[in-house]
Amino acid sequence: MIEALNKVIKHQFLFHQEITSREQLTKYLNQTVIIYNELRPQMNLGGNTPLETFNGLSIDLSQYTRDFKEQKQLRILTNRKNACTLYH
Repeated sequence: MIEALNKVIKHQFLFHQEITSREQLTKYLNQTVIIYNELRPQMNLGGNTPLETFNGLSIDLSQYTRDFKEQKQLRILTNRKNACTLYH
């Protein structure tokens, strides 16, 4: 299961960042942990965030669809800001 988490962190959060120092990596990882644990709903948790599930919040799939749309829009905006550039 940890391999799946590592893949999400690398591909959805870190690879599109230009990280040039350990301090920047630490900053991005700290932000990533907050987003992943507290803001990003997860289908395998019935739409809860990991923190909600840890705190015993019951599963509400309608909340998942609402949060999923918001998170999708946030990812689209973030990805547009960090568009890839071609190197020659």
